[in-house]
Amino acid sequence: MKIRVRDIAKDFGELSVLKGISFDIPDNQVTAILGPSGCGKTTLLNILSGSLLPDTGTIEGIADHRLSYLFQEPRLLPWKTVEGNINFILGRRFPTEQRTDLVERVIKLVDLSDFRKFYPRELSGGMKQRVAIARAFAFPSDLLLMDEPFQALDIRLKLSLLEVFNTVWTKDHRTSLFVTHDIQEALLLGDSMVVFSPRPAEILGVYNNPVPREERKLQDSRLLDLEGNLYRLLTGI
Repeated sequence: MKIRVRDIAKDFGELSVLKGISFDIPDNQVTAILGPSGCGKTTLLNILSGSLLPDTGTIEGIADHRLSYLFQEPRLLPWKTVEGNINFILGRRFPTEQRTDLVERVIKLVDLSDFRKFYPRELSGGMKQRVAIARAFAFPSDLLLMDEPFQALDIRLKLSLLEVFNTVWTKDHRTSLFVTHDIQEALLLGDSMVVFSPRPAEILGVYNNPVPREERKLQDSRLLDLEGNLYRLLTGI
């Protein structure tokens, strides 16, 4: 059952952040929320996670969903190894043998098998974010919330991690909501794109990605056409 966001509005005192936001989050797809910095994208994630209440509106179909989160920073525990950080979020949900197999599988998916015993201080920034991706997929969630997890990376590392995410997601389809201000990130990850205006955020348009995930390359003419449309919509140029 898809999740339905209906007429969500949120103010902080006299500051209006979200204004009548309505869209659907289809099952087993990545929905990208694309909009300028400070427009309320993270506020919407907080409402979806239940950590913040909307002033008006409802989230339909999200009750009893288990959530996992991919943050802007990896947020790893510095005293635990790669496998320890992933194992930690699993808690006692699975028997020990099953936890071990699950941790091994996601570590292999993000290509960190040789670094399983390393601590965060011994990892590069890209490796830390790979651990965060593995951790998000290890948790048995129904909905993955992603809060601009690639924003602080250089272009080469960003494209590499986007490819890692797509590889993992292809093997473990997870209903996902990905917020970003980067058009290219939205094009490479999003099966659909919901475009927000500047604050107070309203929806400017909703676009379906015409290119299958396994074929998405930034030089694809179909993505270039959509990129132009999104750029004009966001800038008004």
